[in-house]
Amino acid sequence: MEFFDVYNPDRTKTGLKCERGGELPPNGYRLVVHICIFNSKGEMLIQKRQLVKHAFPDMWDLSAGGSVISGETSSEGAERETLEELGLKTDLSKKMPRLTFFCENIFDDYYIISKDIDLDELTLQESEVSEVKWADLEEIIDKIKKGVFVPYKESLIKLLFELKDSRGAR
Repeated sequence: MEFFDVYNPDRTKTGLKCERGGELPPNGYRLVVHICIFNSKGEMLIQKRQLVKHAFPDMWDLSAGGSVISGETSSEGAERETLEELGLKTDLSKKMPRLTFFCENIFDDYYIISKDIDLDELTLQESEVSEVKWADLEEIIDKIKKGVFVPYKESLIKLLFELKDSRGAR
């Protein structure tokens, strides 16, 4: 059984915990992370979610992601999710999320990693990920339009691709 820390709208832990699938208290938020891995060709590593997944089964998604469990920081949750889903060890302890959104009682942190990875060296979590591949912006947008990619806003995907090479808002 997994528990999440409950945050207030200012992103401060409230001291409360919520069980996965449980209802958050009023004005309560939980923390979710997404990891976007880009190679030197400017392609993003994408994963195909298993058919048995509750949310968005058998659809393509960003490199890795999931809920931050109780006691973890955002970066620790991102490291754990990347290791669990892809078998890829990362050190994000000195990295801040490149983007954070909040909606529907969720703080959603996006981490961007630049790394050339041999896909054959990844160890996919069988219960979560059925396959991975490198994809450019156009392929991901095409998959969103065809309804085979998790329905992110196209503008978000474009922004992630723009942010992969930048160090700030300039």
